[in-house]
Amino acid sequence: MDYLEVSNLSAFYSKRQVLFDVGLEIKTGEWVSIVGANGSGKTTLLKCLAGWDIKNHGEYSDGTKKIALVQRRNTISLVPTPSDLPDYLKGRELIDIIIREKQGKINPKWDEICNALDSDIWLNNEISSLSWGTKKKLCLGIGLCVKPDFLFLDESFDGLDAAASFRTRQMLLQLCHEEKIGILSASHSWESVFAYSDEIYFLQEGRIVRHLGKGEFKETKQQAKDMEKIIVTAFGN
Repeated sequence: MDYLEVSNLSAFYSKRQVLFDVGLEIKTGEWVSIVGANGSGKTTLLKCLAGWDIKNHGEYSDGTKKIALVQRRNTISLVPTPSDLPDYLKGRELIDIIIREKQGKINPKWDEICNALDSDIWLNNEISSLSWGTKKKLCLGIGLCVKPDFLFLDESFDGLDAAASFRTRQMLLQLCHEEKIGILSASHSWESVFAYSDEIYFLQEGRIVRHLGKGEFKETKQQAKDMEKIIVTAFGN
């Protein structure tokens, strides 16, 4: 699969429309970001693309034919939030359950992923005992334990300190490029978006109001990378 495309996507909660004719494209091996304020529809958009049971309509394509995304959930991994996690399980137990449910094999890059996500803290401890930031790392592990074609991130770096956020983004960027995983990341914070993104969509009140394609923010991208280095250095890592 080379890309995932959606056009004219609208979504509704009851009778309230929250997405209006949204269109975007995600290619494997690229990092696409959605930037929008809280309540702009970012989470709803990710859930629609991941096949969640939200009333919606639109056209979808995987590069070969029109498809129903709800039938392809194993190729798309939407990283959960800490509030979705069952507190009574250990991290390793939850990972094992996810792998069985997906009927897949553990990601061949699992050891590298675990190292980047400090898995020694969450693998053998009950989830209820973990800090919010550590739960965020476990959530990313859940999203990556079986290699997806597309990884969807919903504010997945909030709660991580500067060094952990940098290390995690670098790991994801490497997987994106080397393993050809398409990343779609939603965030209300634009500061680090420019450093990692190949393309950026701006979502406002359920509508795409601007799209920056490749090469349109090259200078800003370099400035963002330089600023990130300064911040990480300041934190002593």
